[in-house]
Amino acid sequence: MLSPYLLTTVDKVKKYLNLPSDVSNSDDSSILSFIRQKSNVIENYLNRKVRLQTFTEFYDGDGSNTLQVDNYPISSVTSLNVDSQRDFDSTTDVDSDNYDIDKKRGRIIAGENLLDAEYYVDRFRGGNNYHGYGAVFPRVLNSVKIVYVAGFNDFLIATDINDTVEWSNASSQSATLTAGEYSGVSLASHIQTQMNAEISASDPYTITYNNLTGKFNFSSSESVFILKFFNGSNPEKTVGNTLGFDPAITKSGQNPAEWGKWIPDTDVIVADTVTTITPSSTTGRIKIFNQGADNDLLYSFDGGTNYFNVPPFFMQDDIMAQVASIKLKCGSGLTTTYFVAYTIEDGGNQDHDSDFSVIGIPEDIEEACIKLVVLAYGQSGKGDLPDLGLNSINHAPGGTQTFNKEEQNQILKSISYYRRRIL
Repeated sequence: MLSPYLLTTVDKVKKYLNLPSDVSNSDDSSILSFIRQKSNVIENYLNRKVRLQTFTEFYDGDGSNTLQVDNYPISSVTSLNVDSQRDFDSTTDVDSDNYDIDKKRGRIIAGENLLDAEYYVDRFRGGNNYHGYGAVFPRVLNSVKIVYVAGFNDFLIATDINDTVEWSNASSQSATLTAGEYSGVSLASHIQTQMNAEISASDPYTITYNNLTGKFNFSSSESVFILKFFNGSNPEKTVGNTLGFDPAITKSGQNPAEWGKWIPDTDVIVADTVTTITPSSTTGRIKIFNQGADNDLLYSFDGGTNYFNVPPFFMQDDIMAQVASIKLKCGSGLTTTYFVAYTIEDGGNQDHDSDFSVIGIPEDIEEACIKLVVLAYGQSGKGDLPDLGLNSINHAPGGTQTFNKEEQNQILKSISYYRRRIL
């Protein structure tokens, strides 16, 4: 069964393939299918699940004081039951004070009082038969049930690096986060606490993290709520990148459904005139395409003081600029046709999602998934790798990635450090 907890995103694969991530196309569904397949390939190779989720598992006791679970690192243990009759009712619950957790290695270590007494009552053999197991997991098939949360979901906050949240509620606001390691859920909770502490109103902000989608959500009960991760007073300290917000969209006041959506404008430049495009709000990203075959297109973002050149049939792509107007013209007596697209931000709304998923897994595991997807994409005939054997594909930000028929195994070996050894 394919896991819904994917190990990368369509946008990240498209960026690697140097495909425009802001434009949906027919390949998106194929890429998503490959991501599902290769996420499963990686987890099968590692013999463990990678992303944070809840597990219910049953184990045989082996007579030792240690239980090795299948998935780690462990975040928390919800419940632990030891019962040779396998009823696993409340009377078989093991108090959390009676065992220790080796979170990194995924081990439960029995304390002196793992069971209700120092001796294990073997109810499976007729009850009231005492055996001197002591503080161990008894040697009985499927006698241990554990419900626990495990997997990678790590977010690091560092002082003066990514510890700042800025926003506007009609006036500028800022909150500082405490440096440390967080899960997505605990980081969302901490941000909520810090933001609400800055406001006199009663807790207007709710911040959540969805473990499945890998996205943060910011919501507010205030009438104006504009996140200013990248255009506040301290953008160099913003937590925005960590949370999956797009630095090219400088104000997150836009309706989430519109983030990254291009607003087009096209027309003919009349000779010896200046065309002015006035967006309804400050821009975030701009694309300018000169569709004419003969004459240069000139554009200005500063009201016409300085102009920049776009040659015929050339696109000035994805300019990050906060401007209130775009002026266009040609040389004296000349004309051309332009196509301009831009993103804008509105005056604020009450609900914002991350622009892209941030799943908090080790970078080398996600990179391995991306490479496996790129390999499959190329070999499917959709990309530049139609056959097995030695092939190459160009990818952003430049250069050539070479694959051969052993590439999948080589990619998997690159993450063998994370592999769970089955004894």
